[in-house]
Amino acid sequence: MANAIPCGGRVTCWWCLPLLLLVGCGRGMNDEFELFPVRGSVVFKGGRPLPATFSLTLHSLEQKNVQSVASVGADGNFSNVTFLGFGGDGRAGAVAGQHRVSIRLNVPMGEAAAMLSDEERKRWAAHQRLFAPYSETASTLEVAVDFGPTDLVIELDPPPQG
Repeated sequence: MANAIPCGGRVTCWWCLPLLLLVGCGRGMNDEFELFPVRGSVVFKGGRPLPATFSLTLHSLEQKNVQSVASVGADGNFSNVTFLGFGGDGRAGAVAGQHRVSIRLNVPMGEAAAMLSDEERKRWAAHQRLFAPYSETASTLEVAVDFGPTDLVIELDPPPQG
């Protein structure tokens, strides 16, 4: 037994370090965020509904890389806000505070896009132009999420007439 390493030796300590790190990381990074239910509607100023379904993202202004998303139905309402955080844990809600709002149009892709008529393609192109000011890189629209249930009415500038 000349090659035996005593129990208190350095090899034993180095072997324990990864195990201790794993045990110490039992709580996920997203657990530190307290989430609050958010629901609401997205309309044009004046109350007119939007002409398409889309995804809404709330980007926290106080906590970098913290977002929640929702699908907005054809009626302009949403209630299914889901926290993404640092890797998407899927819990319901959003962090409290100021958020920048971005909108992504649910555009047909792949085979569905290939099946669109010319008129439908023109309609989708018009919708994309309509939502361009609210894209992730362009949007300046902001809302506040309360420390508790929040009902939002997000009003967008109406499209130009004509």
